[in-house]
Amino acid sequence: MKGWAIVSAVLIAISLFNLFSPGRKLPFRWEFHISISKEEMIIDSPLWHKPLKRPIKKIKKILDVGDAYYIIFADITNCAVCQKNLIQTGTLEEFKDLFKDKIKVITE
Repeated sequence: MKGWAIVSAVLIAISLFNLFSPGRKLPFRWEFHISISKEEMIIDSPLWHKPLKRPIKKIKKILDVGDAYYIIFADITNCAVCQKNLIQTGTLEEFKDLFKDKIKVITE
């Protein structure tokens, strides 16, 4: 009886590893598009039917973690991640100027 339990556990472990292995690619792409103006942030995602619009004044803080910014809103329901090397319009300096009072640099 113990032999069957061990064999079953090994087969389940192998199946889970194959299903969630790090080398496996998803059959779709998560393409988020974030636009920031002086009044609002617009997040366009395949998860929502229409773009999510958030006023800039609702941003509580922005965490600078090196290669990305974590944008945390005043209500805990939403946040956004902006990867620095994917900026298509504007510059990092403009982003820093817009949020100079809210950016906190996180070092490890």
